[in-house]
Amino acid sequence: MTTPPISPRLQATYRAYIVHTQKCQNCRSGTNCDDASKLRTAYRAAERKASR
Repeated sequence: MTTPPISPRLQATYRAYIVHTQKCQNCRSGTNCDDASKLRTAYRAAERKASR
């Protein structure tokens, strides 16, 4: 059984969130900043759209 391909938009939003949280001092210390919240929201929206 193979895993279905992940949409490029979903991959891009997830990557943006992960890269941000690795570089942002606030996020690295355990407190997500406003930018991280926006990126996470965009990822979740892309995830919902991909699951349709």
